[in-house]
Amino acid sequence: MNFSSGFPHYTHLLCKYSIKNALDKESTEVKAEELNAAINQSIENSNEQLRESYSKAIISSSQNSQWKPVLHACATCPSDEFDSFTTTDILNQFNTITGKYSIRENITHNLGKLCQEERGLILEKIGTGKNIRYKFYNPMMKPFILLNIAKDA
Repeated sequence: MNFSSGFPHYTHLLCKYSIKNALDKESTEVKAEELNAAINQSIENSNEQLRESYSKAIISSSQNSQWKPVLHACATCPSDEFDSFTTTDILNQFNTITGKYSIRENITHNLGKLCQEERGLILEKIGTGKNIRYKFYNPMMKPFILLNIAKDA
């Protein structure tokens, strides 16, 4: 499952709630409706620290906030064998998600803030200068974000 990102925890939650939802309807088949409900239940029953960090990361008083698309780009962009990614990786995915062409400077502020506690300490910045890469501070955050993307779809 793409949601799990190698963590059986999320696979177990999704299976548990999908099957429970199907059985509650006296069905032996799990359909999209049961999976969608399981996604919501998995988010609600995830670690409180993940939920709080995600909320801090995306909350904004602006309707045109970039926080959520930047965060979603981080979770869906290509990563290397160390699960790290570059600003270019994030920017390319951000442009795909938003359907707009943005330049690096448009997301650099967001990336810097996502490395701080005030925005949930979502990312960790690795390297300096032109060798900067990012990775999720808590590796469980990536699949949590993927679940939220599916929920919002």
